Order: sequence, then structure tokens, then C-alpha cells
Amino acid sequence: MKFIRNGLLLFFLACAFQPATGQTDTLNPAYRPFNQYRTLALPEKLFVHTDRNFYLTGENLWFRIFYVDGTLHRPMELSKVAYLEILDSEGRAVLQTKVSLEEGLRNGSFFLPASLSSGHYTVRAYTAWVRNFSPDFFFQQQITIVNPFKRMGLPLQTDPAALDVQFFPEGGNMVNGLPAKVAFRATGKSGLGVDFSGALLNAANDTVARFRPVRNGIGHFTLPSAGGEYRAVIRRGNQVVTAPLPAVLPQGYTMQVAREGTGQVKVTVRTNPGTPRMSPGGTTFTFQVNPARPGGAPAAPPRPDRCRLSQNRNCTDAMHGVSTRDNG
Repeated sequence: MKFIRNGLLLFFLACAFQPATGQTDTLNPAYRPFNQYRTLALPEKLFVHTDRNFYLTGENLWFRIFYVDGTLHRPMELSKVAYLEILDSEGRAVLQTKVSLEEGLRNGSFFLPASLSSGHYTVRAYTAWVRNFSPDFFFQQQITIVNPFKRMGLPLQTDPAALDVQFFPEGGNMVNGLPAKVAFRATGKSGLGVDFSGALLNAANDTVARFRPVRNGIGHFTLPSAGGEYRAVIRRGNQVVTAPLPAVLPQGYTMQVAREGTGQVKVTVRTNPGTPRMSPGGTTFTFQVNPARPGGAPAAPPRPDRCRLSQNRNCTDAMHGVSTRDNG
């Protein structure tokens, strides 16, 4: 009797765990045709990860491809080659390449030649199988390419209030043929300083200097010899702004201030050969500001016979507290 009872128990347990044939089809009538379609028209998806989205011509665009099942997003091994293109704003392919989809070989790079114009471009990727479907299945991502050797072909400053960049030549002006130190300041909509990277271009679109702020959007750069027209290309994230520098004067004076020794400041005044000079000496004059005496007393006035930059015979009135020497 005990044997019969145990046998019946095993029978009912076996029936309870028996899979219900056709249950999936009964509860989800569309499951079987959908699964058949997914198997016959297997969708593929490519995801391309680039190292950034802003480039200058002459740089490399590095990428890595992720190849998955379009429905379950699981890795696939069906297609063996992926096609990558860079399209211009009119949808024309300007660069193309093939990438192996073998495991461990799904990365590469594009070299961006100087023949590309500045503008917004699209990175597009697909396989031969994906071309059987709508282009909506292609992977697409927008990037920006700037060619400093050509005039900008994209709207660089769509919101002028978004970034305010100002330049301040030391001494007030830049003079042709003389070295120049130029300070800059960049602020955002809030009026606070912002971080950015910039490049200084001359009239021939050659990059003569690169700069970025030291702190709070403020910094400076130097030019060994100023001349011609300059413009700055400023990049902050996806925003690109161009700003002209103050004009370079054909004649004039420049002044530079630098620390020299303890409690002393060296002031250097320069002029180019074409500038009429008040002093018959050379073109470079250097002054050293003397430190104040103990107790706050002013420094001794300069000797009148050492003053070369002023026509005044009494240098005490013209340069009080400053000792001078002529480097000309």
C-alpha cells in the first residue's frame, strides 16, 4: 500500500512539472511569427564611440565599434566587415574606410586632411546586411571639424552673449615689429570667468600661438614680433567663437612691466624705427622703480642727466620716484 501511494505521488509530481506545450502560442499569438521574422530578417546594430566630437584638420579621429543584435542587444558574429564614412553637410562621403568586425579588431582611426572645410560632419556606420533595410538603421553621429587654414564655413557664434572674449595688449597697443604681451579675459552669460582653449591665427591662417586661461578665464600670451591682422579661435565644449585682436599700429610705443629683484619693477619702453622719438637715443628704454625707504618715505628722485625719454630738463617732475637708464 505504501508502495502504491509513493508511486501515485511521483506520477502527480511529474505531471505538475511537465511543460505546457503550446502555452506560449496560446498566451501570445504573435510570438511565433515575430520570432520567425526576427530569425529570418535578423537586425544588426552598430554603435561607434569616438574619442571626442571636435577636431582640427591634421588630427586623427579615433573610434571603436560595438556590433550587437538589434533586438536583444547581444554581441554578434554574423557580419565580418563594417563600413565607416564621414559625410559633409550635403550628405556626400568625404572619407571612407572598412573595419574588421573580428573580436579585438573593431577599432581604428581617420586622418583628417587639410582639404576638409570647416563645418559640421556626420560619422555613419553600417554593414552590408544593414544596407538591405532603411538608412534609419545606420549609425549616425555629428562631429565638428575646423580647418584653421580656410575661412570658417559654419556659424561660429550663434549666441553672442554666450561667451564674451576681450584682449588687452600690455601698454595699450601692439606696434608693428615689436614684441607684444596680450592679456585676455573670457566670461560666460553669468559674467563669471570660464575655461576654454584658443588658437591665434594670422592673416595667412597660420597658427602663431595657442593659449588657455590660468584661472577664472584670465591669462596671457606673447608674440615675438607683432604684425598684420590676428584673430582668435576660441573653443569651449561644442561652442566655437572667433574674435579679432586689436589692430597692430604701424608706429608707436609699447611698454612692458616685469619684476626684477626684491621690491623692484622693471619697465621697458620700446618703439620701432619708423616712430618719431622724443629722445635722440636708441629705441629701447628701461626703468627700474626703486622700493620705498623705511617709514614709507619715497625713493630718491632720478638724476636729470639720466632721463632720456622726456624732453623735460627736470626729471623729478616727469618721472618722480623712478630711476632710468637708456639701453639704446
